[in-house]
Amino acid sequence: MQRLFVPLSFLISLILLLWFIFAPIANLSCTVGDKPCDPQLENLLQPLVGRAFFITDIHSEIKTLLAGNARAITSVKRELPATLSITFAEDPPAYILNTKEAQPIQVSLSGVTSSHAATEEKLIVFDATSHME
Repeated sequence: MQRLFVPLSFLISLILLLWFIFAPIANLSCTVGDKPCDPQLENLLQPLVGRAFFITDIHSEIKTLLAGNARAITSVKRELPATLSITFAEDPPAYILNTKEAQPIQVSLSGVTSSHAATEEKLIVFDATSHME
């Protein structure tokens, strides 16, 4: 019985170790500064869910997923059991663009757009509704 116990415990330990290494990312936490990410940014990052938690090169995956997006990553943390937490630097708004859409678009200095228009800040407002047909 003793001889069977050693290989069985080794096999169980090996299976648990492999599961731990290859376990998929189950939850994604995305923030910009201390605020939650826009739904648009969260949707761009959704392909990370289901990827291997410890063996995926997260930084290169994020750069690939956000190609053309000028956001700077502040931190990427793997939180056990299976949460990936990504924090982006805040990009201060430069101006607001009014379009025919219901909500104005806020544009930062780096060109990143957001549908959250700042009402408390004094920003230049460009009205594009009269030029759009």
